[in-house]
Amino acid sequence: MNGLLVLADKESANIDPQWFAEGENIRLADEVIIDILFESCGESYETLLPHMEVIDLDGIPVRTLNLEGLLKTKQSDREKDVVDRMVLERVLNSLREKSSTRTKFRP
Repeated sequence: MNGLLVLADKESANIDPQWFAEGENIRLADEVIIDILFESCGESYETLLPHMEVIDLDGIPVRTLNLEGLLKTKQSDREKDVVDRMVLERVLNSLREKSSTRTKFRP
């Protein structure tokens, strides 16, 4: 959690380590909102491992879910999840179409 101490309000200093043992999702409201999820829509860290990737954020490696993994965490009837799912599906379809087009026209 020390990595979160770079956030302006230092809210991560208030995280109780016992919260991790309890396995409940944790919401950290600092200069940005960060959700630490232990499970979402039946998906866990273990089931989402194949969908994790490391991105470069201003020279800092950050492990995150790819779009397919994020879509797996949006499979509920909650209004926000329905909207998020629609957006993610459009983006993924667009990326697949672009990838398919590049493959077809490759010399």
